[in-house]
Amino acid sequence: MNSPSRITVHAIVGLAVGSALVFIAAICSLLIALVTEWTVEIPGIISIWPTVENDARALIFDPNPLGMSIAAVAIAAVYGAVTVRRASRAA
Repeated sequence: MNSPSRITVHAIVGLAVGSALVFIAAICSLLIALVTEWTVEIPGIISIWPTVENDARALIFDPNPLGMSIAAVAIAAVYGAVTVRRASRAA
């Protein structure tokens, strides 16, 4: 059986991993849109489209904080479930 502190640590680490993955996905989307000049969208997380302002390329992006939070929490839940299950199998 898992102690509450161990489950809390797994939840915090999972949330950090989820947040990092969402952040990396957003940055990669920005770079793809900048290089290819295509519209890039991760449904429910971020939308990015290129434009030209003052004869310079620019990106307009519309982040969805609620979608980002839900994605990070979902990744954290999967991470926590996998690590707790793996720990219980090893014991």
